[in-house]
Amino acid sequence: MISRVAASKYMRVLLVFLLTLFSANAAMPKSLAAQTMQKAQSNSAQAQVSKTPDNKDISEQSQPVVATESNTTANYYEYQDKDKGESKPDWWLAIFTFALVVVGILQWLVLLKHETWMQKNVEMVTKVANAADANAKAIAAQSGIMQGQIEAIESQNRTMQESVTVARDAAQAARDNASAAKASADALVNSERAWIMVTVEWVQPSGRLVYTSSGDLSNTQTQVLVNLVCVNRGKSPAWIVERSIKAEISDGFYGPDLSTVNDSEIDRQLILLGTFGAPEIRVDRTDLPRRLHAPGAPGNKYILVYGVVKYRDAFTPKGELRETWFGYYTLEGSQKDPLARISQSEYNNYT
Repeated sequence: MISRVAASKYMRVLLVFLLTLFSANAAMPKSLAAQTMQKAQSNSAQAQVSKTPDNKDISEQSQPVVATESNTTANYYEYQDKDKGESKPDWWLAIFTFALVVVGILQWLVLLKHETWMQKNVEMVTKVANAADANAKAIAAQSGIMQGQIEAIESQNRTMQESVTVARDAAQAARDNASAAKASADALVNSERAWIMVTVEWVQPSGRLVYTSSGDLSNTQTQVLVNLVCVNRGKSPAWIVERSIKAEISDGFYGPDLSTVNDSEIDRQLILLGTFGAPEIRVDRTDLPRRLHAPGAPGNKYILVYGVVKYRDAFTPKGELRETWFGYYTLEGSQKDPLARISQSEYNNYT
């Protein structure tokens, strides 16, 4: 980039060079005139010598010949007229020099314009650099602010984690308290609710099992005559809603299955049972004699009698029923003995 000072120096050098050229062109005619005068004087002297008669004394010939001013002037203008054709190239040199001056001025103007454009670019670049520097400072300041925000968020996060831990502990304590309260309430309800206990007895001492057969073993059935006894051992009255009982011949205890019990075999008579020793409701027991049919002959298998009794009391949630499951068994040769209770939990479930 060329600065204004450098351009001024270049223009001064160019002007000095042009002035030198003009000075040289102006001095050339004077030098030519001096040469012409000298040449004219020399020619005049030679002419005077050539006109001296041969008979004159040698001494007279050897005397210096002095050219007169009029002869010299006449000879100057004579040679000047002869050299007019030779001085014409000086005008072409002047024109070329003027063209160089014009070109130099144009170059100076172009350089000046270029300098102005470069100054504008420098100003623009300076503004961009200042803006970038300001932006970098703003980003640095914003980064500091963001760092502070991050630290604040981390502090809040730690505080929230501590709060969550405290809340989790409080929630666990609340759940424990709720569980304890529910357990206490359940204990209170269980101590005051009705409890229906179920036993199965033979109907009569003899004739407990009756076999019927059509001669085909596949049509053989075993009838079991039992009495279903329900007793309220709780502190609240109970309403028996449903009683289901089934006889089955099996080689083991695989859990109660009442899916094959017909709906007509289910007793849905509503029966109120009082508590033991209560003066207002003295009936705390009910019997249900049933003749049960089990396909096949027992042989060496178990004769199972099981079922469920459904009821409700004052503490039963609305829409729900309490249940008492029971299960007993006997063998063919042990029918004179009382029915034995099945020990598996599926046959002894209370809700």
